[in-house]
Amino acid sequence: MPRQLNDLRRSLVALEQDATLIAVIEMGQSSWLVAGIVPGIERQPLNIFVQPIGSGWS
Repeated sequence: MPRQLNDLRRSLVALEQDATLIAVIEMGQSSWLVAGIVPGIERQPLNIFVQPIGSGWS
């Protein structure tokens, strides 16, 4: 199979973890999670926030 010009299955450059901001958002029907890696900032443990009932958040 010939390689296409817009073949996005493979990266053309290596990921530089020390210079790249990485963010991930996982959304579900009843909850969501935000995680990220910021260069130069030490990793901190997971913080879980519970939505108060009737708070108006949707």
